[in-house]
Formats: sequence, C-alpha cells, structure tokens
Amino acid sequence: MDLNDEYQLINTKFISKLLNIINKNYQNKLSLPDVAKKFSYSEAYTSRLIKDNLGEDFTSLLISIRLDKSITLMKYSDKTLEEIAAETGFTTYRNLYNAFKRVYQISPKEFIKRGL
Repeated sequence: MDLNDEYQLINTKFISKLLNIINKNYQNKLSLPDVAKKFSYSEAYTSRLIKDNLGEDFTSLLISIRLDKSITLMKYSDKTLEEIAAETGFTTYRNLYNAFKRVYQISPKEFIKRGL
C-alpha cells in the first residue's frame, strides 16, 4: 500500500466516523469544535478534511442531514412542522423554514402541499 492509498483509507474512515457521529447526534446542538474534539483534531484540520472529502463545510453538511431527516418525517409521520423542527435539531420552525428555503427555494409547507 502506497502513501496515497493509506491517506485515502484514513480519509474514508474519518468520513465514515464523522457521518456516524452526525447521524447519531443531529437532533442535538452539534458544532465543529465538538466533532474535532471527538477526533482529537484541531478545528481547522477537521474542517479541511470535511471540505476536501465532501465538498462542503461542516455546517452545510449538518443542515443537509437535518433537512433529509425532516423530509422523511414530513413524508412518513403526522407530526407538526414545529415538532419536526425540534426533533431534527432546528429548534424552531423558523430555523427549519429558513434552511428549507435556502436549499430548496420553497417552504416546508409548500413542499408538503406539492407532495415532493
């Protein structure tokens, strides 16, 4: 195994563990410093690993995961949007709304109405 293969393996393990951490904790307050501490890495190094391997920053990644979880709940539960927001880590409907509009250019209510 050459150094490039070893580097790729390390990055793959990091991303796998990172996604596992986020998927287990997305509903809680979670920050880059929290994640970096779990890996015993600096915030800058953790941020660079995320950006280099996933093409987005930590906050965008976390919001994407929270939105995916929100969409699943919108489709398969009878929870209110306020309950979904709280359950997926957005804390308020306004935070969910703003993230939804920024990413999908429609509101969560419009998303539900369209049956997307």
